[in-house]
Amino acid sequence: MLNKLKERARNLWTRFRARSVYFQLKTLVLLAYGVVVATTILWAPPSSGAKNQIGATILVLPGDPVVGRYFVIQNDSRSHWKAVTFTIDNGYTVRRDLVRAGEKVTLYVKDFRKKVVRVRRGRQIPKTVSAPVEARVTELRIECSEGLAVEPLTG
Repeated sequence: MLNKLKERARNLWTRFRARSVYFQLKTLVLLAYGVVVATTILWAPPSSGAKNQIGATILVLPGDPVVGRYFVIQNDSRSHWKAVTFTIDNGYTVRRDLVRAGEKVTLYVKDFRKKVVRVRRGRQIPKTVSAPVEARVTELRIECSEGLAVEPLTG
């Protein structure tokens, strides 16, 4: 049985070597692609999905010194989120009317804003300020018509 397999493998190798260089290169490219796909699936399997009330998958990325940290939020539920409020520490928020099912939303720390009242010469002046790029964020909170998701952040 083992000899038959060896003989068959030798026969296939001989037939492969007799083919054109173009065919050999094409086969090599397809095999390399298959190895890359298999390695990717084994090394980084897809996540098991969202583990919160509204079906949100939250990915936190470090960014760089210019744009700062950012968040990729995906609505993995079957329903649209309406009247969505994304909140980070110190009351900075981003509001969206609608996030469709399956949609991804990318938010940078600088996108988060909050209203503050400044006092100048005895007068109160309302102003909207962005979160500082270097802000230390420990929690991302998503509130919408479907419920609530709170993601503690590390790093």
